[in-house]
Amino acid sequence: MSTEIVRPDVSIDMAAIGRQIRDGLATAFPPEEERVRQVLALAEEAGEFVQAARRFLGLARRMGTFEAVENELADVILAAYVAAATFGIDIDAVIARTVERVMTREWRENGNGEGV
Repeated sequence: MSTEIVRPDVSIDMAAIGRQIRDGLATAFPPEEERVRQVLALAEEAGEFVQAARRFLGLARRMGTFEAVENELADVILAAYVAAATFGIDIDAVIARTVERVMTREWRENGNGEGV
């Protein structure tokens, strides 16, 4: 696995990075549980994001930093790309379809099914 640092001003191919991480994990762990392992990893990262956000928002016993929130959210996104690679999902295409659907619907319903 490459250790090249990606600069913020450079376009990042997240799907390619997800595939690269998936391939690296395939050499380190048995293949039988690959999908289950990645689903659990995604859930774990989501939980860590929630925990970091709770701390930052003052909703936990200990306080946290905004940087921790940022880092954990990035981990969630990265784990999602690895999960997509593991399941053979073209996640960029799915995201494009989802964005189109979300951006063309009403933001809120007023209770009778009509958008407000």
